[in-house]
Amino acid sequence: MAKVARLYAQCIIANGGTTSTDFDVPEGIESMSIHTPVLTGTLTLQAKAPVLQENDTPVWNTVNAFDLNAGGANIALDAIPASTCTVIPFSAAGQGPFRFLSSGAEAAERDIRVAFKEI
Repeated sequence: MAKVARLYAQCIIANGGTTSTDFDVPEGIESMSIHTPVLTGTLTLQAKAPVLQENDTPVWNTVNAFDLNAGGANIALDAIPASTCTVIPFSAAGQGPFRFLSSGAEAAERDIRVAFKEI
């Protein structure tokens, strides 16, 4: 039987905002479950590019999964729906830190919960 971890992250999108607070993925994670509240639209999962120098401007990129079953297509993780739970294998997401980008300005503060399952 698989061992289930009780590891969580909480990501907040401020009222009127489009980006959430960022989160890191703990080591030894198999998958993450993204629990979304009511949203204005959909969410995109973004990863922060490595910062090479202290004064570099942070760059956030949309996370894409390379799908060998779809002929090697790149699939953007950019349509995570509202009011649901979306499970993403960690191998599809890569390294963080991560954040969420909303497709529209949120009408209220939004609380996104991410649960991690250990290997």
